[in-house]
Amino acid sequence: MLAAFSAELLQRQRVVAVFLVLGLSGGVPLQAQSLFWIAPPASGGSIVAADLAVVGEMPVVVGQATFVDPQRGIYIRRAFIWTPSNGLRQLGALDPSMENGASAISPDGRYIVGVEGNRAVLWTLRGDSYTIQDLGVPTGYSNSKALDVSHSGAVLIRADDPGSALFRWTPGGNIQLIASPVGEMGAISADGEIVVGGVEGNAPYAFRWSGSGGLENLNAYLPPPAPPTWLAEATAMSPDGRFIVGNGFNGQAARPESFLMDYSTKAVRWMGIPASQDVTLYVTSAQDVSSDGTIVVGFAVDHSWSVARAVWWRQDTGPEDLNRRFSSLLQDGSVLREARAISPDGRYIVGIGFHAARNQTEVFVLDTRTATAVNSEKLFTRFLEIFPNPVSAEANIRFALEKSAPVQLEIFSSTGARVYARDLGWLAAGEHQVRWDGRSVSGMRLAAGLYLCRLLLGGEMRTATCILLP
Repeated sequence: MLAAFSAELLQRQRVVAVFLVLGLSGGVPLQAQSLFWIAPPASGGSIVAADLAVVGEMPVVVGQATFVDPQRGIYIRRAFIWTPSNGLRQLGALDPSMENGASAISPDGRYIVGVEGNRAVLWTLRGDSYTIQDLGVPTGYSNSKALDVSHSGAVLIRADDPGSALFRWTPGGNIQLIASPVGEMGAISADGEIVVGGVEGNAPYAFRWSGSGGLENLNAYLPPPAPPTWLAEATAMSPDGRFIVGNGFNGQAARPESFLMDYSTKAVRWMGIPASQDVTLYVTSAQDVSSDGTIVVGFAVDHSWSVARAVWWRQDTGPEDLNRRFSSLLQDGSVLREARAISPDGRYIVGIGFHAARNQTEVFVLDTRTATAVNSEKLFTRFLEIFPNPVSAEANIRFALEKSAPVQLEIFSSTGARVYARDLGWLAAGEHQVRWDGRSVSGMRLAAGLYLCRLLLGGEMRTATCILLP
């Protein structure tokens, strides 16, 4: 009896080790500041991160990467989605022979937008996969690209050739002209009712558009220029549209600089140029902002525009080179070159950089949360247990929470496949019990064997193994 118990215990320990190696314990470490690199799937290929969402407290990254087309045996650039649990996956294409890429994901992860060939496209989450839709090209133009997407599915589209223009597309196929001619960047609010961007021409300006207020030149809110100062383009905004970031010219400092505007007060703050360890930075580009406006991310380049460093601007510390701030995570000589997006709570930053260990450009996911901060917010308390175990018909999964929070349950087979997932919703503090009948998401009875149960809760996770009997 003791020998059998010892053998079973050893086997469970081995299975837990397999899950850890496969990355099913969460992928990106969540208990301290950490840096995770995402390599291009095709050897010698490229990968670029475009945007970030946080779903169930876990980062979801979208962009474009080089894959190998299995039918034709050639390299092809395709839109990707990456999560800690499932790794890097293609999003799918309308035409398998065409290249595509993702440029943005809605804050809730339901919608992803980008371009395929010369046409704007929208991916919509249906069940456990995304379906792709052609958004077309506005009349009078030859090309279109989707730049951003809202919770409601409203999409910001840039069209060009001839000229350039921004359009707001809404479900149902309605399309509305916002501004023309325009720059390369723009953003739409989470509710789809506000758009920001930059008008080009002899006197370029950053703008804000809303259905009620129309198109506004943000320079109208600057104090009288002495010396000349202007906001050239707005590149991003907080989900509610209150905080707007972009780039312009700071007349007081006599140099190009990034700015942050609090639209509720019309106050504009110039962000400054961060110091770097190995290069003199000259020009900055703001790319994204946290929901409360306290953190802006982007990049800075030197005078030659050949060297870039990922940077952030914090309300409490000012501008900083991320390579200096997180030098303890870059001991191998890796370099963070561009920060492209930040999660609304300011925790995760994604971008591109040089990964020294593989000697190539890769996507990085930076978790800025400190171990102290996480430990001070313990959500799990005493236990995660499964009984009866082994499981013959139905398992009871028990756990306790320190405070109210959203919880997700996942079950994985010994091969690493996720066979069951359930959103338990927002649970109150205290003890909880969930039943699992040994079936997959589709309702099929699972084969006998060892399974791993994982609970995801905020920045924490707990795992336990169980044996499912025939």
